[in-house]
Amino acid sequence: MGVILDDITCFKDAITGTNFEALAAADGESLSIRWLGSNTKVELLEAWGANNVTKCDFSIRSPLLHDNTRGIRFAHQFNPTLSGADGNPQIYLPPYWTQPYEPTDTLIVEVQGAANDDVTFTQLLCYESPEVQGARLMSAQEVSSRLRNLIGIRTSPVPHATTSTYGVAEAINTDDDRLKANTDYALLGLTTDLPVTTVGVFGPDTANFTIPMPGHWNAQISSGWFYEMARRWNRPLIPVINSNNKSVTFIKAAQVGGGTAPLVSLLFAELG
Repeated sequence: MGVILDDITCFKDAITGTNFEALAAADGESLSIRWLGSNTKVELLEAWGANNVTKCDFSIRSPLLHDNTRGIRFAHQFNPTLSGADGNPQIYLPPYWTQPYEPTDTLIVEVQGAANDDVTFTQLLCYESPEVQGARLMSAQEVSSRLRNLIGIRTSPVPHATTSTYGVAEAINTDDDRLKANTDYALLGLTTDLPVTTVGVFGPDTANFTIPMPGHWNAQISSGWFYEMARRWNRPLIPVINSNNKSVTFIKAAQVGGGTAPLVSLLFAELG
């Protein structure tokens, strides 16, 4: 059974601020659930989003979800009591719960908020299919048993200059080339010097699917993002990247409102 982690990120700039309105898929993304052969199983593992100015409501709907009126609705809190950007991003799903999706379904993601706000919304999906090889993923127990060292690799993904979609990707070794040759590294999560809505990593070891993470202001949430997810569900959900693929493994960022470029450290576990 091949397992793939995948991304659906969507956005809209300068919303109208009246009724719910649809978000568009980010560059390189689609709101359609993939078909990966017969017996494909799809789950929504987590969802998060951001508004660059104020609060709002997000929703995910389709005829194949609970209802096609509003579906899964999330109230987004923009709360600038800690910093000017502590609402970027907010994480929505309750711990230990996932949402089944149907292959080939097309989701409608919508927002209702104040006029002229910019918004970004990301979903982290897990596909299981006997007809795909899948990504290289490990369980929390296996990573813990093979851990040699922790290492942080600094990257500088540049968001789109003006809009809330993804910017240009860069190789993970562009700024900080310290991964040892012929070595496997488990991607635990990230830390960032500025809140950033979504950071995606993709390359040969991810089966070239984008695996998203939130660039949360609370480092304890983002630094062990995949490790905690794998531990929570006792499943292999931690991406593993071989150092020989560092120049063809890429990182990209989607920042609500665009423009502001974070410095992101990818937190890896060197595996023995």
